Amino acid sequence: MDTREIYTFVSVGLHQHLPSCTKASPAATSSSWCPSSTTSTAKSASAATSATKSSSTLCRRDGYVPLLESNGYTVKKLLGIGAFGHVYECMKLDTTDTVAIKVIPRYQAEFGQEEVHNHEQLRAFDPDLNNFIRFNRHFGLSGHVFLEFERLDMTVLDLFESSVRPFHLSEIQVITQQILVALNILRSLGMIHRDIKLDNIMLINHRLHPLRVKLIDFGLACKVKELSIGEILYIPEHRAPEVYLGLPLNEAVDMWALGCVMVSMYINNNLFSGKCELGTMEEIVQLLGHPDDHLLNTGVYTRKYFYKDKDSWKMKTECIHEPKRINSSEALSHPFFTMKQFPSEPINESRFDFNHK
Repeated sequence: MDTREIYTFVSVGLHQHLPSCTKASPAATSSSWCPSSTTSTAKSASAATSATKSSSTLCRRDGYVPLLESNGYTVKKLLGIGAFGHVYECMKLDTTDTVAIKVIPRYQAEFGQEEVHNHEQLRAFDPDLNNFIRFNRHFGLSGHVFLEFERLDMTVLDLFESSVRPFHLSEIQVITQQILVALNILRSLGMIHRDIKLDNIMLINHRLHPLRVKLIDFGLACKVKELSIGEILYIPEHRAPEVYLGLPLNEAVDMWALGCVMVSMYINNNLFSGKCELGTMEEIVQLLGHPDDHLLNTGVYTRKYFYKDKDSWKMKTECIHEPKRINSSEALSHPFFTMKQFPSEPINESRFDFNHK
């Protein structure tokens, strides 16, 4: 199976139209409560390095630490700073359990309440069976919103950066299948995640349970019916063509992003450059095909990338054909996951250098 086959199984095409709605959502920035991505994998790795510091260097100037330590926690370290808050590793004084606390500042408290609401909707499902992070509780202090989660191990981005080689297809298969299960739960609730990326997929314990992962950061999740036509979602290199073109949106935008993540694990780079919108759209069309004219006729942003030549649309460079993208449920039945195409070998820890700088 080559790179194109891996990508095509989840991510090709533009498809069904959905009702639009009036509620706008936050801009497509990372809200990861692990060190967050900016516009590329490399920049994300740099942010992760700079954001992770010991609490001993932060306690004296970090106003959240005294609030936590006066309310039953010992702050062990800062795990990361994202667009919507700080995340700390803490120990609960009453149980000695280690947890992760996400703090969303008072001026962004509405986003914190949205994230709490999203996690409350997921409570009906077992987070261990369905591969999403366990949400314990939330509370407010001085107007800030605090969310307590189970403490996971490391992000797949951390693993990616520590690895001495690209991911094997069997490893990509294992990781992706688990995320599809989580996305299928969201789909059953009529929701999308809107922030699928390597640093929002975390390993539970990379030594005891290699490649056992969970999906994190539901801060941007929302109901499909709340999406607006023309809304900009995802960083450019993970952005689906229907977002670029300004077409009606649904959970397929998550599937596109997941396809991009799969390929990046395999080729050790982004599939699409994301350097500029026109260039990225050209790359998408060259690799996967030209959108049907009936879709381009309705796209809010079509004329940014295509021009009308008599009765048909032409890209401002070149164009080809495109098929339909599958959903998370269909993807779980795809031969990539159901057939034993790759050796079911245990992960050899020597393949990864976790001390690599």
